[in-house]
Amino acid sequence: MAQNTYSPPTGKEIAKRQDEIDSLRPLLAQRKLYSRAKYWLSLRLMGMGGIAFLAPIIAFIWPQSAVIVGAVSGAWIFLGRTVFSTLEKGLSAKAAAVQEMFDVRVFKMPHFADRTSVPTLEEIAVLTGADNTIDKQAKDEKLLAWYAVNPSDSGTTTVAICQRINTSYSKSLLNTTSKVWLGLIIFWSLTLVSISIYLQLSLNTFILAVMLPLLPAFLDEWEFRKGFKKAENQRDSMTQEIESKINSNSVNSSDLLVWQSRMYDLRRDMPLVPDKVYGFMRNINEKAMKVAARQLSDKSRGN
Repeated sequence: MAQNTYSPPTGKEIAKRQDEIDSLRPLLAQRKLYSRAKYWLSLRLMGMGGIAFLAPIIAFIWPQSAVIVGAVSGAWIFLGRTVFSTLEKGLSAKAAAVQEMFDVRVFKMPHFADRTSVPTLEEIAVLTGADNTIDKQAKDEKLLAWYAVNPSDSGTTTVAICQRINTSYSKSLLNTTSKVWLGLIIFWSLTLVSISIYLQLSLNTFILAVMLPLLPAFLDEWEFRKGFKKAENQRDSMTQEIESKINSNSVNSSDLLVWQSRMYDLRRDMPLVPDKVYGFMRNINEKAMKVAARQLSDKSRGN
């Protein structure tokens, strides 16, 4: 199918296709792959958290340990940015490619040739299990009716709304995670300063025994936050672009293909959101997503 002849299925057909076994399988697989990627992220964060928690305590008890604690902190940051980060990004890229398979099937889009790290069908089958278990797994994971679809909408409008809601949903998660990181950095910084003042540490002792050992961890945490803010801004721009086209009824099939390619790039390079943040925000975001989808659908039909 040539890209310039792409004709989206109707809203009714999209609503049906997204809950079929062959669509739910890649959706389940991407969830499992992201969970594996987050294992390496969690290991990385737990190490930094342990350093951030233990380093000041050790420094207060044994101020001469600053060099040792700093070396351990630096070594963990090195491991995190090399071994752990490589494993995490490799699995994230596979998850993004599999999620793309879901969209391509549901939206009946042409297959994009430049997708990398795509797992084989056999690998996906091993991840997700037999056909007769897919529906139950999808229900347990709350993956049915993944996109909020109005069956009365045209195919072009439906796909555009799905893409817009997806980018907005991701933006909300990134925004929340960014605030969590900033909150943790501020909280721990104020805690360290308060403890140091209470123990009447000298400025030299505070700098050498407390701040220097923690500096690599703080820098890594700050880099995390910068990555989330950048990804959030990219999604905000794309969300506004799609919404503007929907409101003016000027979406065409070429737009959908361009946006889908951009979505894949954003997913592939997206910093991972910890499961705790995702779980906490999921119900809130999904309710907001359904309301927004209905409003966009109404606007597209002049209601």
